[in-house]
Amino acid sequence: MPEDTEQRDVLEDELAERAGADVERWLQSGAAGRGTKRGARLGARITKVDHFELELDLPEAPDEALRKAREVLSEEGDPRDLGEDSAAARAVSAVVPSGFWNMNPALVTVAVAPREQGTRVRIGAYALEGLIKQRAARKAATRIAQSLGALSR
Repeated sequence: MPEDTEQRDVLEDELAERAGADVERWLQSGAAGRGTKRGARLGARITKVDHFELELDLPEAPDEALRKAREVLSEEGDPRDLGEDSAAARAVSAVVPSGFWNMNPALVTVAVAPREQGTRVRIGAYALEGLIKQRAARKAATRIAQSLGALSR
């Protein structure tokens, strides 16, 4: 299955920004930020993008489900603009922390579609996975689904 470069690019940028900011806070100087960002981008290029999807049925109308998804993603992470085309009008996305100690960014997209009674919700999550599998995409998608009230533990 071909890898989607758009998700990889978002994850690379997010990982680089987080790594640079963390090192900057630790060292209290501007020297380490650029090199750390470059190193994080290089590391992200050689890791695999993990993908996980969930499909759920919610009793709410599609507009209400989309509003709820937008609210949950805003609380959990950093929302992303998907544009104004017809496909994006029914989807929202955000980069949310996930993985070990919530240090691995995951790109989560929630798309809604009407069904006979309620809404079909598809949650797709992408995260970079190294040698030690964190299952960050699965954890992020599951957390968003639980926040939407669709899964019970």
